[in-house]
Amino acid sequence: MYRVLNLFIPGFEALKKTIFILLCLTILTLPNLEAPKNIFFLSFLIGWIFYAFKYDKSGGNWIGLDTIFLIWILLDFIVAANAFFNHSQPIKGMFDILRFVSFGWIISRIDFKDSQIKIIVTLVAVSIIPIFYNLYNCNFDRCIELNSVGHVNHTAIYILLVISFLASYLTSIIGLSLKRIIATTLILLLIFALSIVIIMSLSRAATGVLAVIYFAFLSYGFFKLSYKVKLLITAFIILVGSFLIQEPPSVFNKFKQAEEFFSEKNHRQRIRNFSYELARLDPILGVGMGSFPNYKLSDIKQNVIKEKGLEWWINNSEGVYSEYAHPHNLYYHYLVGGGVTFLFIMISYWVYVLMKVKSQIYKGKFDWTGLSALNVAFIILAIGIVNTTLESENAMLSFLILGIFFSRLRFNEY
Repeated sequence: MYRVLNLFIPGFEALKKTIFILLCLTILTLPNLEAPKNIFFLSFLIGWIFYAFKYDKSGGNWIGLDTIFLIWILLDFIVAANAFFNHSQPIKGMFDILRFVSFGWIISRIDFKDSQIKIIVTLVAVSIIPIFYNLYNCNFDRCIELNSVGHVNHTAIYILLVISFLASYLTSIIGLSLKRIIATTLILLLIFALSIVIIMSLSRAATGVLAVIYFAFLSYGFFKLSYKVKLLITAFIILVGSFLIQEPPSVFNKFKQAEEFFSEKNHRQRIRNFSYELARLDPILGVGMGSFPNYKLSDIKQNVIKEKGLEWWINNSEGVYSEYAHPHNLYYHYLVGGGVTFLFIMISYWVYVLMKVKSQIYKGKFDWTGLSALNVAFIILAIGIVNTTLESENAMLSFLILGIFFSRLRFNEY
């Protein structure tokens, strides 16, 4: 039976190419096409697992990253079981964790060629192009969304990840050859256009992080590149600065209201208060990933009354707590959904990322993949203070970028 099955299975090289093609299709459809994205990803996952076992090509030595991923996946099953049996919640939230963690794990175990990296970068850039069509269709208003990514704030985060990835890659290809000049120009134009989209999205968090990223890359160019590039950067800063002073974007007005963000009257602060009380229901294993919208004020009522009294609840509960679809905070998302155990493994992963980036810097081996990993960590963790950043498509793209960083690390150092 096994021999008969082998007749229909492509050979070693053909299977490798097929797996890479499925990866490319996953990247291309990730932000835009829901069903095809899932089909291509599942095919990529099954194909790589079969390839790894059939040809004993699991991808390099076991490192600390693999231990973190294994624990994360095992905890995912434990948290889901706890949510189902102890809190009567569905287990569907576990599949998102399982999807992006396994994706990042596999990417980190593939030894990519430079030509394949170029293709991946190109596809990430191409996959974001539909945002301009969506922008045109909504008459350049705030309804800026990628089909699969969804809400404008989440789309802004996805675009920000793409910008940081392209900008990081750009640092490795700057040169005087015609091909490099053309590639550099195209990437810069796309980055600038996407930056305008983020500003138009009116997302304060994404716009603020975008400004930091611009400052970092412009500083790099000013101190590391040629005299002509310094002049171009100076001219760019003067031009953009003059424009922003004369025609400040609408998002600037939202920055002026930032002091209200952590006010008790602010809607997101009420959501965070609600998240805190939910986390107290099961602080060790949480109440279930993805189950946040299933909980109501009635679920926290008894605990709050025990602590503050019935009269306080009657007079203040609706002004202090607010139900919502998600916690609007990365850290509460993991604390509420999976308890301190899940929050700990998530933070451990990011600490590991930063430690490896620091190690690369000290060893003098810091390259564009390390820069992109640092950018992703900054975007996810910084914006995570005010939004749920590590889930669905944003998590998949983040773990693709970080997977490439760890792939280089794994096959160059271990």
